Amino acid sequence: MKGKPSSGQPSAAGRSRLWLRRFLTGGGYLGFALSLALLGLLLAVAVPKFFGYDSFVIYSGSMEPTVKVGSLLVTKPVPAEDLQVGDVIVFRHSENPDTTITHRIAGIREENGERIFTTKGDASSNPDPREVRLRGRVGRMAYAIPYVGYLVDFIKTKEGALIFLVAPALGLGLMHLWTVRKRRQAGVVAAQGPQPEAAVALPAPRRRRPAAAAKSLKTERALSGQVRRRATAGTPPVASLKRGSGDG
Repeated sequence: MKGKPSSGQPSAAGRSRLWLRRFLTGGGYLGFALSLALLGLLLAVAVPKFFGYDSFVIYSGSMEPTVKVGSLLVTKPVPAEDLQVGDVIVFRHSENPDTTITHRIAGIREENGERIFTTKGDASSNPDPREVRLRGRVGRMAYAIPYVGYLVDFIKTKEGALIFLVAPALGLGLMHLWTVRKRRQAGVVAAQGPQPEAAVALPAPRRRRPAAAAKSLKTERALSGQVRRRATAGTPPVASLKRGSGDG
């Protein structure tokens, strides 16, 4: 009885295993990517602080195109006496100390031994209307990382903390489960061992006799044939020899 031809489509169990493998693999890669992003973010924020730098998120476009909106600005505190025209600095607003401003120094003058700074945004053609008196140490721009500030703000929210903290752990856990599953499957296959192949009996090759042996065999067969013919004739060879000896 002939069986039905296979349609080539995997069974329900095969499809389930396929989707499980895709889920575990995709989740693992996603978790790994988020872990790298989180690690890069921590390095961008934590490492500069370890060396005494500060970081700020840029929310306005007053310094574009030098510093874009959403950039992470890293500054190094320096004495106010070391500031020069052209430096990009971060200072607090005179009327709102909780607000920081990032502008470039456009001019410096001294009054009664105190340095007074004129600042201006790169995106503006006019300087700021009010001059700034700076004392102590002031944050001067070291470098800016575009768009990383968006991630810093997002990770501060509940959703961001959930994605960048929980999701990487979940993804790495899925990758670990997939690795353990593959190892178990490999262990089962190794324990079963290779399947023995079916033995096939082949006829032994016929040996070719040498020509001398074949000729000797033919002679022996001829002599044995003569003996059989004499036996069938009814005259035993021994009796004939006895009669011949008596006559002599």
